[in-house]
Amino acid sequence: IEEKVSKIKELISKEDFDKDEVKKESDELSSLVQEASKVIYEKAAQQEQAKSEEGKKEGEEEKKEDVKEGEVVDDDESKDEKK
Repeated sequence: IEEKVSKIKELISKEDFDKDEVKKESDELSSLVQEASKVIYEKAAQQEQAKSEEGKKEGEEEKKEDVKEGEVVDDDESKDEKK
């Protein structure tokens, strides 16, 4: 990408530059940028999906660990029984 930008800058720095050549190089640069953006987007999506799946697994483990057995005791009833 940087090479294409440099090449375009070099082409347009001339007084009598070839517009068709600049257009061709610009189109190639656009294609490269789109391809790079696609790769970056796909990697970010994969990382986000991995984090999401990891979070779900951790959430399931926490739910399993939080289960407690016991009996609910109403404080008012226990006070009445003690009298």
